[in-house]
Amino acid sequence: DLPASFPEIMRAMAEATIAAVPKRRPAGPARLTGLAYTLTNPDLQARGEDVAAQRYAEAVDWWRHAVPDERQLPMPPETLVRVLAALADGLTYQRLLTPALISDEVVYAAFAALAAATPAP
Repeated sequence: DLPASFPEIMRAMAEATIAAVPKRRPAGPARLTGLAYTLTNPDLQARGEDVAAQRYAEAVDWWRHAVPDERQLPMPPETLVRVLAALADGLTYQRLLTPALISDEVVYAAFAALAAATPAP
């Protein structure tokens, strides 16, 4: 199989984000409550940061394998994984809160904008 292009991967990420919304709806209130509590608890916040750092490192490895020529990416993979995580989570929870405003088209447009970004120098 040929590796997917960056735009194809961004399209798949948009599709996965859209598909995740109904699955996250039941846990949404508890997740948001947990995030709010984490902001008040430095130990929990540090643990969460450690978990996120490990996941980001794994994602960076994936990107380096999926797109070996980093010049095809709009930013270094270490930055890209953080941007993608924030984008997917933000779109997911904003869609749960304001479904009429965050349509499939908005989600596709967000990831397409990244796909169309000029690669990093």
